[in-house]
Amino acid sequence: MSFNGFTEKTIEYFLNISFDNTKTNFEANRSLFNEHVKAPLRALYESLVPVMLEIDPDICSRAARCISGAYNDARYARANPIKTYMYLHFCEGTPRETDVPGFFMDASFNAYRYGLQIYHRTTQGMTKLRDAALKDEKRFLKIIRNIEAGGEYTLTGEDYKKDRFPAAAPPVKTWLNKKSWWVGKTCPPDGVFFTHGLTEQLTQGFKALKELYYFMNGALAI
Repeated sequence: MSFNGFTEKTIEYFLNISFDNTKTNFEANRSLFNEHVKAPLRALYESLVPVMLEIDPDICSRAARCISGAYNDARYARANPIKTYMYLHFCEGTPRETDVPGFFMDASFNAYRYGLQIYHRTTQGMTKLRDAALKDEKRFLKIIRNIEAGGEYTLTGEDYKKDRFPAAAPPVKTWLNKKSWWVGKTCPPDGVFFTHGLTEQLTQGFKALKELYYFMNGALAI
């Protein structure tokens, strides 16, 4: 199945579940989920796998790990058993269980996002990233300037209350003074979301962030 975009029914499904998050409501809308969420999400995944393996031949691309299902983990979401969003993620193929860089796309009824983040982030992992940025500040500065020059992506994360790196170059300082990083873009469900053009948009976005992904991999593997 080729990916031809999501549909207005995709939005309808997530809006419906957001208002009535019950297993009964999900069963009543299972066919809507299968046709307008599960099937196109799988098709989008299949269209992106070659791109992700080009970026990193060792990236985890197994469908069971990359594609979201309908249900939340009952251990943590008893009050809301059904996911009110969908996602794809492609993470570094590492045996580590923490501090794993990964590309992602997620979407709900009101927006979709895509970019690069760190899964199961720890304080120790962020320290490694900051140390690596300071050790090779020239390379890191080039990476983040290239990202910022495109004007497409936003660095998001909580700031420390005080400047902990006063001697760092201004663009680097901004990154170092955040407790965590995720870099990406948030969009309303626009025309692209409903067409095959979403594949190309995500392809270009992930490729624009690949040097940061390589940097993260190297720093966190130490």
